[in-house]
Amino acid sequence: MKIGLTSLPLAVVALALAACGTTRGEVGLTSASAVSALHGRAGQSLVVSWRAFDALLTAVDALQQGGIVKAGSPAALKLAALIERTRSALDAATDALRKGDGAGFTDSLALAQSALDETKAAIGEAA
Repeated sequence: MKIGLTSLPLAVVALALAACGTTRGEVGLTSASAVSALHGRAGQSLVVSWRAFDALLTAVDALQQGGIVKAGSPAALKLAALIERTRSALDAATDALRKGDGAGFTDSLALAQSALDETKAAIGEAA
């Protein structure tokens, strides 16, 4: 199945909305730990960031399954590197928040946002 450029935004939005209700097992926060260990706006921002990351992973999976992004291609390798960079930044933000390191949290979350933005752009280039 080939997704055209006109239907790609709709597909990505649908995937993003579907992914917002759940998180994958590999993300740094579970719903139970998010409720019990994290609170306030910083914790809420982090949970939303992890969910955005999960939605992005779902979109990349759909692009791979649809044959738009081929395994081992330059686009796939770029996306893999950006996904790893995003995951590392979100992990660092999670650790910083748990330790009460406000500056580290802010810096890590900014890095994660930058990596998410670059990944969205890379998806647009790949499609």
